[in-house]
Amino acid sequence: MTIIEDHNRDYITTETGDLAAEITYIPLSDRVWVIEHTFVRPGQSLDLSDRLINHLVLQANQHHIQLKVLDPYTKRFLAKHPESPVDLWSPAALTKSGKEGVSK
Repeated sequence: MTIIEDHNRDYITTETGDLAAEITYIPLSDRVWVIEHTFVRPGQSLDLSDRLINHLVLQANQHHIQLKVLDPYTKRFLAKHPESPVDLWSPAALTKSGKEGVSK
């Protein structure tokens, strides 16, 4: 299964073209993305979400994008894989909007 990059999301489809898994993110700026949600269709392997997370982290690193994380599954995954260079963010950190919401 191939990862497809789309506008603010990466996803994987089944052989029949149905959505198998996806990860969505919100660009706060040209240099900051917030991972919002991961989804895996029931009956599909959770490894698909892990592949999507790793793919998005690789994309961000290649383009010098800082990732912030709201999605609970992604937070747990990254906590178990500390080698991933991602700055974790709690939902409470998004009390401001726009560029002000990027500062810690």
